[in-house]
Amino acid sequence: MTMEQNFGAINTKIGWIGVQWHAKDGIQRIHIGYSSKAALLVALAVPENARITSLPIEMEQAFQDYAHGKPVQFNALKLDWRGLTDFQCKVLQRCRRIPYGRTMTYAELAREVGSPHAYRAVGSVMARNPYPLVVPCHRVLATNGGLGGFSAPQGVQLKARLLEMENQTHAKSSFMKSGSKRHGKPITSAV
Repeated sequence: MTMEQNFGAINTKIGWIGVQWHAKDGIQRIHIGYSSKAALLVALAVPENARITSLPIEMEQAFQDYAHGKPVQFNALKLDWRGLTDFQCKVLQRCRRIPYGRTMTYAELAREVGSPHAYRAVGSVMARNPYPLVVPCHRVLATNGGLGGFSAPQGVQLKARLLEMENQTHAKSSFMKSGSKRHGKPITSAV
């Protein structure tokens, strides 16, 4: 562990979120949805001599805003792509661009990264996503509309909760912009 390695934890409405980051290279991994700080620190595998610090203000604010249902894209947060294959990077970078309140299927994501038959490999990348929320793997669904999986401690229940929260926020936002009295549509595939 170098002196620039940082570990931070915050409690949010969607559970404890932990981040490991390097000052120069960016976020190395994120863990979300833990019921306690102790469980989160075990998952982060924080070395005994490491200090748990506060997250940088912009990072903490982005996570808190998201947990309170505000549409956050996390674009300003730098990610450390080292250690990932070219395919993993392509999939994660494309997934990162799925807009708040929208979804995409594993098959659509595979097509978008130029590997139309690799939807299972895309699912595998999503299952190992080191940057949940910042790379919104919860917005990737099975072709039949099912939730698929989710590797956070609360599993697909948390995935469903995140999608519902985004859908409600997106519907309110669309309703307010259009002036329509019609309810917003459920989350649909991104274009």
